[in-house]
Amino acid sequence: MSMMNLLTIYLHHSLFFQWGNNDDQRREDLKKQGLIKFHPAGDLFVKQAIFNVSDPEEAAKQWSALLQAEVVSEGDTYTINIGDKQLVFKAGVENRLFKLIFHGAKQPEKLQLGQIRFDLLDKK
Repeated sequence: MSMMNLLTIYLHHSLFFQWGNNDDQRREDLKKQGLIKFHPAGDLFVKQAIFNVSDPEEAAKQWSALLQAEVVSEGDTYTINIGDKQLVFKAGVENRLFKLIFHGAKQPEKLQLGQIRFDLLDKK
């Protein structure tokens, strides 16, 4: 079975863009262009994407190969660091993105839209 077939067993691929500059500079450029507007909840940015999957070790291994990044394991949680962001793989039956954690909120808040949970934290 090919690597791409194995990856689709666990999670569908997300779309990643690689810009010519770092995330902070890209964000500032988009603000200057008026493409990122003020949000009443605060200056939000995604810090972690948490995936609940049937085999978190294997899913993290496959994503690390795709992203060419190292997997860090702590117990049965597997994390891939991408700059200051993280993809976190935990055991679960959902086999999908389970939660997005945002930092930069004015006040902590927990939300849910469809099946995905959102934690807005007041951390920088």
